[in-house]
Formats: sequence, C-alpha cells, structure tokens
Amino acid sequence: MKPELVISCPATSRSGYGDHSRDIIRSIIAMDKFDVKILDQVWGGCPRNSLTHGKDDDIISRLINNLNAKPKVWVQITVPNEFQPVGEYNIGITAGMETDLVSADWIAGCNRMNMIIVPSKHSKFAFENTVYDQTDKNSGQVTGQLKVTSPIHILFEGLDT
Repeated sequence: MKPELVISCPATSRSGYGDHSRDIIRSIIAMDKFDVKILDQVWGGCPRNSLTHGKDDDIISRLINNLNAKPKVWVQITVPNEFQPVGEYNIGITAGMETDLVSADWIAGCNRMNMIIVPSKHSKFAFENTVYDQTDKNSGQVTGQLKVTSPIHILFEGLDT
C-alpha cells in the first residue's frame, strides 16, 4: 500500500500557480510512490476551468473535497503565509518573490513546514537571508531573531522535453 500524499493547490486554476501545480502533480504521479489526492484551492479571481475531461483525467480522478484523516505527506503549493502543517510530513512549495527580502509572515509560514521548495537560487537566497530582530515591547531590547529555519531546496522550473 502506497503512503497517502495530499496536494493542496489551485489545480484547476488558470494561473501561474495553477500551471506550476499541475506540473508538480504530474511529476509526483509519475513517480508512482504515493497514493496521490488533490485538494483544489481557489486562486484569487482566476477562472477554475483549466482541466479537460479525457486530457486531464490523471488529475481529475484524484480531486477530493476534504480530508478524512491526517495524510502521511502534505504538499501545499501557495504563498508562504498560507502554509499550514496538516500531514505527518509537510512540504511548502512557493514561487517566492524576486526581491531580496521576504515578509515576517512568509518566514513564519515557512517555519510551520518541514521543508520548503522554491524555483530559483535567487528566491532561496531571499528566504535564507532575511532576518528580523525580535524586540521586547517594553525595553526595546533585542530578544531573538526571526528567520527561516526549515530547509529550503530548489526545484528548477524548466522545459519538459
């Protein structure tokens, strides 16, 4: 019996995150190591009509409406402030943003996951090199630092030849 892997993502969305999600879903299915289920999510105001019966049955047949139990592996494809650890092992996949700093909310989201996957060295650099001082509200003294502590890996988005 294969371990259950649930992917929460905008699988049906006509958006960049939707395209990215479908690429990742198909790659994981092709591995044939997991019982893959897909929890489709809304992505802004984007249309949710990207799947076609016949052509996309590999994804359509795995769509679920809700979780019945804690999955072995939870993969969430979204912006980091939305990351939630739902499974026994939790992977957050995000495009990040192409700048040199990320928000404190994004750092907190990354730290809720066991692993983060980004598409570029630049995105990884921004996540790993953003650090905020945490200060005591009364004294103003620095009490710690907020930074990403989850491991970050790069999965390049390239052309499937």
